[in-house]
Amino acid sequence: MAKEVSESTNMLRELMDDFISEFENEYRRQETKTNLSSERRMRKLLRSFTNRVYVPYRDATLPAKDETQF
Repeated sequence: MAKEVSESTNMLRELMDDFISEFENEYRRQETKTNLSSERRMRKLLRSFTNRVYVPYRDATLPAKDETQF
């Protein structure tokens, strides 16, 4: 019997799929139009990875911090 995938893993997959889709669209756009605007859009997209994918997954999977312990 197959093991069920956790909700956080499904969330990560959805976030990654969205990010990769947007990345691939921008990559295809740059194949035909290489200019500074294209490069800026790509850098902006890549910088957004942490907030769009990593942080939500991290927050969903790490236990809540206990504020009383140091």
